[in-house]
Amino acid sequence: MEIKRMFSLLVSLVIILEGCNTTNSQQDDFNIWIDDSTSTQETKESAIERLNNANIDYKVDDEGNILIKESDIDKAVICCS
Repeated sequence: MEIKRMFSLLVSLVIILEGCNTTNSQQDDFNIWIDDSTSTQETKESAIERLNNANIDYKVDDEGNILIKESDIDKAVICCS
């Protein structure tokens, strides 16, 4: 009976700790924020300036798209829309 309690406690603890885990590799994936094919150079420059002002990490890919981290999407919507 004591072994069942310990096992249940251990399983519960693992589930709770896994639920509290805030590091998520998907949050560091970059998504397209500004698509080069549908934006002017002025729009892209303005977006880059606003992202810099909001301290949001971004990168520009080989095709000219502006990419931001998935975890920063809400912040970018607030500051750059």
